[in-house]
Amino acid sequence: LYVEAYLPKVRHIEIQVLGDGSGNVVCLGERDCSLQRRHQKIIEIAPAPDLQNNIRSELIAAAEKLAKATHYRGAGTFEFLVDADQKAWAFIEANARLLYHRRDLRHRSG
Repeated sequence: LYVEAYLPKVRHIEIQVLGDGSGNVVCLGERDCSLQRRHQKIIEIAPAPDLQNNIRSELIAAAEKLAKATHYRGAGTFEFLVDADQKAWAFIEANARLLYHRRDLRHRSG
């Protein structure tokens, strides 16, 4: 049996992190990857436009908490769905890679 939250209108928000494996984690920011076709991201916008500051803070805190709890080592992306009204969000997955070739991350992180 597989159960997940139903969010009819959502945004796909990704949080990028770096972890040293001993519980130290740094968040590199977020981006909105909502515009997709056949599960492929077409446009990524960073920082995520019109994302409420409290939701942004909650997503960053959740990504950091997950990374710290697992002693995450390396660069990674933690993905979330945020409902259109920004009253609820759900964790989707974590990917053990950073898409550093993307200009948005290079511009924000140097």
